[in-house]
Amino acid sequence: MSGDLDYEKTIELINRYFGILPRNEHVPPFQPPLETPLEAPVIEEVFGPGEEILRLGFRFDGVKSQDEKYVKLIDYLLNNNQAGLIDLNLVQTQKVLKAGSFPSFMTDYGMHVFWGYPREGQSLREVKDLVLGELERIKRGEVEDWLLEAVINDFRLNEIKRNESNWRSYSFFNAFIHDLDWVDKVQEIDELASITKEELIEFTRRHYRDNYVVIYKRTGHDDSVMKIKKPELTPLNVKRDVQSGFAAKFAGIGLDILDPVFLDYDEMIETVQLAPEWSCTISGTLPTSCLI
Repeated sequence: MSGDLDYEKTIELINRYFGILPRNEHVPPFQPPLETPLEAPVIEEVFGPGEEILRLGFRFDGVKSQDEKYVKLIDYLLNNNQAGLIDLNLVQTQKVLKAGSFPSFMTDYGMHVFWGYPREGQSLREVKDLVLGELERIKRGEVEDWLLEAVINDFRLNEIKRNESNWRSYSFFNAFIHDLDWVDKVQEIDELASITKEELIEFTRRHYRDNYVVIYKRTGHDDSVMKIKKPELTPLNVKRDVQSGFAAKFAGIGLDILDPVFLDYDEMIETVQLAPEWSCTISGTLPTSCLI
C-alpha cells in the first residue's frame, strides 16, 4: 500500500480483517525445473497472416541472480529509444524497419529478448545478424564511457519519477512476490553503478554466445497446424421495451438544467498600454524612420 495513509489505522484494519487468516506452513518451496543449457542456436519458424518479425532470446538465471543487473545494463546500452546501439546504428540509420530489446526476469529464469522488423526485401536472417552485431560491439568494448554513465543517470531519474506516483506500490508488490529484501531493492541502482565497463564486457562475452533461441515469424499459412472453427454467436433476445425497477427509478431522478455562462473578455480583461504608440515609414520590408 502506498499514498497519504494514516498508517496506524491502516495497520489496525489490516490486522482486523486479514490478521485472522491462518498461514499455511505446508506449502512446499518453489522448485523450478532444471533446464538443459543451450550449446547451439535453436531455430524455429511460425507462419501467420501478419507482417514478418524476428524474435531472439537468451536465457539467464532468475530474479535473485547477478545476471539480472548485468542484463538490465546491457539492454539499456542497446535499446533506450534514444541513444542505444540498436537505436543509433540500426533504427536511425534505417538498416531495419524497427528493432529493440527487453529483459524479463522471473523466479526461475530470466531472458533477454530481441525483436526486429525487416525492411522491404530484407530477410529475417539479415535482421538477426544486424541485431547480434550490436552485441558484438559491446564484446569488443565499442561503447562510449559517457553512455554507461548516462544509462545509470537515466535509471535514477526514472526511479525518482516512479516514486513520485503510486508506481512505488508496484515496486513493493514486485519485491514481495519475488521474496526480495526491500533494502536490496532500494540499493539496486547503486549496485548497477558499481559495475565497471570491463566487467560488463566480460559478462557479455561469456553469456551471449550461440546459446540463443530464434523464431522467424513469416507471412503465410502452415497447413499442418490444426485450425479451430470459430463458433457462431448465440443471438440475445433483448426486450428493449422493458425497464427494470432500478432503471425506471434512475431515469425518474430530476436534473437541474445548467444555464451556460459565456465570458465577456471586454469586461473581465483590463488592457493597459505599456509603451507609446509608434508611427513608422516603411520601405520594402524594413522601417526607414519611426516617430513617437
